[in-house]
Amino acid sequence: MIHFSLPQTSGLARTLLGMSILFWFESASLQAVTADPGTLPVGAQVDDVADLSNLPDGNHQFCSSPEADHTLQGAGVCYWFTKRGSQFIGYYGQPQSDALVDCVQGQMQNDRIVGDALALSWGGAPWMDLAREKPFIWEALTLKSGQIRHSAMNRFGRVDLVRFETAELDLKNFYRYGPPEAATMNPPPQTCEVNDWISKISA
Repeated sequence: MIHFSLPQTSGLARTLLGMSILFWFESASLQAVTADPGTLPVGAQVDDVADLSNLPDGNHQFCSSPEADHTLQGAGVCYWFTKRGSQFIGYYGQPQSDALVDCVQGQMQNDRIVGDALALSWGGAPWMDLAREKPFIWEALTLKSGQIRHSAMNRFGRVDLVRFETAELDLKNFYRYGPPEAATMNPPPQTCEVNDWISKISA
């Protein structure tokens, strides 16, 4: 169950979404990803989440629905991430929509990626009451203990930077996508550090 509102796509929303991803994320090309022997092959469904630890370092895309010829950028909900050693960092959401969590990072623990997350809250994609004690659950992603860490004004209004102290991402039954789909996506964020994001949204 999704515990926050998923906005309808609009011209204004797409413009602001472009600001949140294209401007705030570092400009870089996604690295080509190939299936190494012994790792989860492209197109396969994740049965054992621990297999993600064997992925080669680089950029990857996993989605809740299998890759198909008619899909553009992915289907279902997706996690686009960079793997560096034991660290995973990326963004999670619905392709071609304004519904996403801008930065989710962590390490593998008990068959889940466990860490923290950042999300942007604005008029087109607001988060619900952060004071509620229940976690936010969006299919494979669970977020807990969210707090507004910074606010900025722009021509579209107020934008809040929300940090979640705990993020748990379970990619079991997700599908690994190949380089053609991954190459169409914006690159994953380089950092989930609050201060780095404050400097970007305040610029």
